Amino acid sequence: MRVCLVFVLTAMVALSWSAGPAAGQVALPSYEEGNSWVYSANMTYSPGFVLDGTLEMGITDTERIYVDSTPYDTLRNEVIGSGTFIGLFEGHNVSGNWTMVGLENWDVVSLEIVRSETTLVFRGLMDVGVPLNFYLSIQNTTHSDVVEDAWQHPYDVGDSGNVTLARTSNETMLVEVEGSAPIHTSTDWSGSVAVTYSCVEYAGITVQAGVFQTHHILRTESNGLVEDNYYSDEVGAGVRIDRSIGGVVVIGQWELLSYTYATAQSPDDEGLPLLYWLIPVAVVIALILAALYMERRRK
Repeated sequence: MRVCLVFVLTAMVALSWSAGPAAGQVALPSYEEGNSWVYSANMTYSPGFVLDGTLEMGITDTERIYVDSTPYDTLRNEVIGSGTFIGLFEGHNVSGNWTMVGLENWDVVSLEIVRSETTLVFRGLMDVGVPLNFYLSIQNTTHSDVVEDAWQHPYDVGDSGNVTLARTSNETMLVEVEGSAPIHTSTDWSGSVAVTYSCVEYAGITVQAGVFQTHHILRTESNGLVEDNYYSDEVGAGVRIDRSIGGVVVIGQWELLSYTYATAQSPDDEGLPLLYWLIPVAVVIALILAALYMERRRK
């Protein structure tokens, strides 16, 4: 009898400590300076390059910026990355190392990226029968004005919403191959981008950083870009992110390696203070001791 009783009460103690939050609505994240996330990265780039490596991003500041005269209070997110690449350029095999530095400004209301500046550099060798030094640099600056925002927090499985962005982008590219003249190109684009969000499921995801309960957010842009983001409240970001063109041609996969983020409780949902958890635990322990005492007295 004692073994059974102690087992049941011990299980109650364990449950009182281990019970976590159930699936529910996703509230607006509470970001602050020092939050950071590190991902393994597998990406492709349009000349035909396949990239492997790591990406790290982190909140470094808050700042007000203007996009087409519209003011935005934003979070400043800095991105760095590095790794190796292989691929083809003008029919020749190329391989080497890549590096990336970037800056993103996240609108604190919609969490859309309203400004981004990215530099991606490839350095390696091109095989044309003999190895030639190869260098490729791409610089991109993009601004997105949030025209409509019907995707709001909190959300839950089954919810959906639309966002409309007025986007302008400039990309410049420099290619240098040993023995050849440098090639410069520049491309400008502007237009309206319609974005559709939907929360399609609540899913458990295992990555190197751990096991997480996530909301699977499907993000589709009118230009064909599709993103599957498995967002975790605990992490404050996606623990796995897949991007593709039309859901068919994979262009990027990221998995969380480590993170620094503390979930902030809102004033309306502060959770139970430690004392309230200690009270039932103390009661259970007292019941265990009382059971043991009564059994000893019967002997």
